[in-house]
This record gives sequence, C-alpha cells and structure tokens, in this order.
Amino acid sequence: MRSDDRSIVFFHRPGFGLQQAEEALRKSTLTVVREGESLTVSWEKDGPQLFIRLVQGDDVRKDAAKIGRATLYAGLMKECDSGLVITFQDLDEVLDEMNTLIEVQRILRTATDGVVSRTWNDELSGPE
Repeated sequence: MRSDDRSIVFFHRPGFGLQQAEEALRKSTLTVVREGESLTVSWEKDGPQLFIRLVQGDDVRKDAAKIGRATLYAGLMKECDSGLVITFQDLDEVLDEMNTLIEVQRILRTATDGVVSRTWNDELSGPE
C-alpha cells in the first residue's frame, strides 16, 4: 500500500520528459530503474524506494496554479504544465532517511528549473 503523500516537481520545459529525468538522476550515486513509464529510485539497498512518473496537461497547469496561488512562486507556477510526481510506500520511512528524497527533489528541480511541492507540509521550494 502506498502513502497518499507525494512530492511533485512542477515545471514548464518543452521536450523534457521521463527520459531526461532518468538521465539527470543517473548522473548521481542513486540507483535508478526504469519500469515502463515510471522510475524507481533508491540510494541504499535497504533504504526507501521512490517512484517517479511524469504528468502533463491542463490538469497539471490548474493544480500548479492553485498550489502556487499567493506564494512567492505564483507567477512561475502559472506557467507549469508538467510535473514529476514522486510517491513512496511510507512517508515516515522516507523522512527517517530523508537524504534520498532531498537529493531526488534537488536533481529534478535543477534539471527542470521547477518548483517542488510537498503534500505533507504544503511547502514549496523553487529554482535556485
């Protein structure tokens, strides 16, 4: 059973897809496995696994604009039409070993110049 919590890297970057996300993640020390239209990422053998998939379109644009409303990233979020959704089995396990999640979010945010949204704390972090 997967947690309902998730992290999403919202972005607008035509031509950037799951293949480009995979390439960016493989440049790190993370283990990345492609399974159809999703990636499974882990750092240590017994550490938590993160599952990444790409979503695109008008629904993503609406969600990004709503999440970004009244924040420092409102203008940027209105432009986002794609998202890399990061899910996992157990939020507590992921937060106990948060380095994997932090690294994955950082790599994907940097690769897309995107904004990271986290459902468990409603925080946003944007491009540097």
